[in-house]
Amino acid sequence: MSISKADLPKNTSTSGKMTADLNELGKFEGEAFKFETDKKHVIFMGKHPISPTEWNYMSLTFQIDIVNGRHFFNSNSEAAPPLFSEISNNGNSGKPYPAKPDEGYVDITFDKENGTLEAAFNYTFKHNSRQVVGNIVNGQGMEYVKKLPEIGKSRLKLQ
Repeated sequence: MSISKADLPKNTSTSGKMTADLNELGKFEGEAFKFETDKKHVIFMGKHPISPTEWNYMSLTFQIDIVNGRHFFNSNSEAAPPLFSEISNNGNSGKPYPAKPDEGYVDITFDKENGTLEAAFNYTFKHNSRQVVGNIVNGQGMEYVKKLPEIGKSRLKLQ
């Protein structure tokens, strides 16, 4: 079941926290940066500032009609594993850390009518096989956009 633009939350103030233990890369402690939907998919992004010219992003993308509960990441999943990226040079350079395919899960509590999200995730970095454990707390203020941004190599088809 999809929702119409009129049914989307009217709140335009995105808020919430996204945190994760990234092992040797340290802790990700991001404030909500984007919480958007194109009425098919949803993206929640956290931003962790390092310096005025460097920061880290982490994003979680899923289908808007996802059923609350646990979803294992695989080619048929309604959610894609989070993507972590280190950004430098005022946003002109970036290094993504993609997830291993078919490993991990996300527990989602999503209310599309009120634009709220709580999530806990567990996945593995592809480059070093290190486990990443994190969560999204008090995600609020989902906004409608015509097209979601392309974020790395998400296996969730945004079409």
